[in-house]
Amino acid sequence: MNKKICPICGKENNCAHENGKDPNTCWCMDVKIPKEVLEKLKKAKKNDTGGCFCRSCVEKFMKTK
Repeated sequence: MNKKICPICGKENNCAHENGKDPNTCWCMDVKIPKEVLEKLKKAKKNDTGGCFCRSCVEKFMKTK
């Protein structure tokens, strides 16, 4: 498992926590992800990396909300 990889697109998710930085500085702390979008993201997983979704995938799914 590589927790630095987005389980949807397979690219780096830029998670601050997984990169040894303060989790409060992560990009996801500034984004409110609606519950229905989070459910869509979970269903779209192509592999279980154990990592967070990347900003690009989150933004894409939020547009299709």
